[in-house]
Amino acid sequence: MSPGWQINKSMPEEAPAKVEEEVPAAEPVVPAREIISHDIGRSAKPLDTQRRLAKSKPEVQKKRRAVAAKAAVSTATPAAGAPAKKAGTRRKGREMAMQMLFQADIGKQTAEQVRTSFWAAAEKVDPDTRGFAEDLFRVATTREEEIDTLIEAHSANWRLPRMAAVDRNLLRAATAEFLGFPGTPVPIVINESLEIARRYSAPESINFLNGVLDAISRSRK
Repeated sequence: MSPGWQINKSMPEEAPAKVEEEVPAAEPVVPAREIISHDIGRSAKPLDTQRRLAKSKPEVQKKRRAVAAKAAVSTATPAAGAPAKKAGTRRKGREMAMQMLFQADIGKQTAEQVRTSFWAAAEKVDPDTRGFAEDLFRVATTREEEIDTLIEAHSANWRLPRMAAVDRNLLRAATAEFLGFPGTPVPIVINESLEIARRYSAPESINFLNGVLDAISRSRK
């Protein structure tokens, strides 16, 4: 073999470079108390609420059915920035009568079912307010066919099923007052109904409701 190709064994072999493995930095240890506090803080419902929600399904569903229709109306609030007004006994009674009719309409409930569930869930009111609401509701339900015929006859070809649910039940409550309380001045009944509509109906409903109620009142003179 050529001397140029001989290996010089006298020279020490270089040791391979030592590769140091990177050790990931240890994550900071969070005390268990902080973890629990964080999880509780993120919880959308407190513990007592979670326990209440753990009730049997039939019981929860029964309660929901009882107040579902009423809740759709009673949770309505005035437009943002509107000044709060304290409703008088009569206006509050008219408002609650409309809510009861709405519940019967949307919930497909009988008058007796509405009376039972509505007052169980409603806010406490004085006896005069409750009595007036009950009277309007009674007239509206016992003379329902007559009232609905009057409304459709003066609503410019708008059939009741096509109307907004709040609007048709406001019309029913007001027409019931025309029929059951003829001593109440017509302008008062209409103006009070429009005030309630401003709280619960769309702005474009006001002129419609005013026109229908005015036409019904004129037809009865």
